[in-house]
Amino acid sequence: MEAPADDLTPDQIRLWTPTGVENLLNAWRELFPEFVGSIDPRRFLGRALNPQQSGWVFEHWVCSAFRMIAAEATASEDRSRSGWRWR
Repeated sequence: MEAPADDLTPDQIRLWTPTGVENLLNAWRELFPEFVGSIDPRRFLGRALNPQQSGWVFEHWVCSAFRMIAAEATASEDRSRSGWRWR
């Protein structure tokens, strides 16, 4: 089993910005491999994580997801002025 990336810091995690929904979902699959039936360790950008790092990544993931939803909703409002639209 691979040792966690002890040098991964919250600042390094915050530098990651998902490029789209698929990129965000890939990060989720790495962070929670048990949801896809894998026994692999939790990862972020291919690096094994310890429990504290997993928490930092989860926190950043949630914030990124909300930012992405807000950006899409704002763009949708700007185009149609019809309010929130979910896909």
